[in-house]
Amino acid sequence: MSLKRRQFTREFKLQVLQETDSGRTISQFVREHQDHLTLIHRWRQQIRLQGDRIRSCTSYSG
Repeated sequence: MSLKRRQFTREFKLQVLQETDSGRTISQFVREHQDHLTLIHRWRQQIRLQGDRIRSCTSYSG
């Protein structure tokens, strides 16, 4: 079975992080969107290290 490649834009990542900062838990987001908890934490780490220059990245889902 091949994995589907999904692209997340910078804007989408920032929106997700804003939602989690405004009271919504990361676990809620992960359940609703079937993403991985690690992915969200990686985005948050990128923001802290790079400021708002967060880059688009690829995620694999099966």
